[in-house]
Amino acid sequence: MKKNIFRALTLFTALSFFTSCLKDDSLVLDPSKSDNVIEFANPAQNDDPTAVYPKYTFGFDIKSAVDQTIEVSYSGPKVGAPQDITVNVAPLTDGVAVKAYNDENGTSYTQMPAANYKVNATSVVIKKGQSRASFTITYATDKFDLNKQYVLPLKITSVSSGTISGNYNTILLSVAARNKYDGVYRSTGVFNHPTLGPRNIDRDKTLRTVNANTVSTEIGDIGGSMNLVVNEADNTVTIVGQVSASQPLIPVAGKTNTYDPTTKTFKLNYQYTGGGVSV
Repeated sequence: MKKNIFRALTLFTALSFFTSCLKDDSLVLDPSKSDNVIEFANPAQNDDPTAVYPKYTFGFDIKSAVDQTIEVSYSGPKVGAPQDITVNVAPLTDGVAVKAYNDENGTSYTQMPAANYKVNATSVVIKKGQSRASFTITYATDKFDLNKQYVLPLKITSVSSGTISGNYNTILLSVAARNKYDGVYRSTGVFNHPTLGPRNIDRDKTLRTVNANTVSTEIGDIGGSMNLVVNEADNTVTIVGQVSASQPLIPVAGKTNTYDPTTKTFKLNYQYTGGGVSV
């Protein structure tokens, strides 16, 4: 779900509202196969079904410990395992799978450091008559370098009986740390130009995590980037950014910038100088 924003830019001046809610991940089921196989169940929408490894993207709050559940599946036309099946799993730490994905897709993901996660079980049992078993991974997202895109590869290394899937024996978990302000918002308002006059703004904006209380987003509707720094003691917001070296973003006299945690809305007023005009 998107967030609603009200934004009014006054001559190089912006008044903005952002209202937020998280998106829901959708579960994609594996296609039936002629014979059952043991594989990872899709934990979310596969980012690219044609890639060398299935990759799934997640964002978690910045905490010292946050858990994610991962399932292994006895998949195919037969309902339920014919006997208990022990499935052994392990994180891949050599970086080979991440490099292969990067090379194929022109991306620059980073192997997740061991200090950032813990796989809480490396052996699980799909019980006779059941089709799935699960384990958890605990992430220390407060240790994440927010300038990096981490990927954690997982592999089914062996099973006590049955066939391991050739397509879903290895998966990549793309895991990001996000603060509570991160997300997609709807921005509406007015940009007021001193000579060209006002123009309406009504567009989606993405606010991306910089650190625990800061997000970055577009300046008005002109591109570029600005940071919104939330003072969590009083929910005031400081805007940091510039259109150019000679055009920094500055406060609007008599106006405030705030975040409403109840409605998850930013109300922003900001301006910049340009064309010999100060605002």
